[in-house]
Amino acid sequence: GGEPLLVPVTLLVTFQANVDTEARWVELQNRVVSHVNTLKPGETLTLNGVHAAARGLSVESTGVVDVSILSPAGNLEPTFAYQVIRTNAGLVTRN
Repeated sequence: GGEPLLVPVTLLVTFQANVDTEARWVELQNRVVSHVNTLKPGETLTLNGVHAAARGLSVESTGVVDVSILSPAGNLEPTFAYQVIRTNAGLVTRN
């Protein structure tokens, strides 16, 4: 339920030099999409939540050294109680 609001997410990612960055990027995209798409209607999208999802569990398991969120510029709160924030892999990009 809820009326979806699709939001783009742009990230600046630093990977370990010895990893397959394209494969790791797809994994990172999937983690971010999964996080955003589990938000409930009326729930705020927080930068902390996106950052934690993008970073994963550890550098050793993900190859992700650092992530900066370029957009959105801040937390996003739905305009009304039944609005639900969503994204997809096409909207999660890197700079």
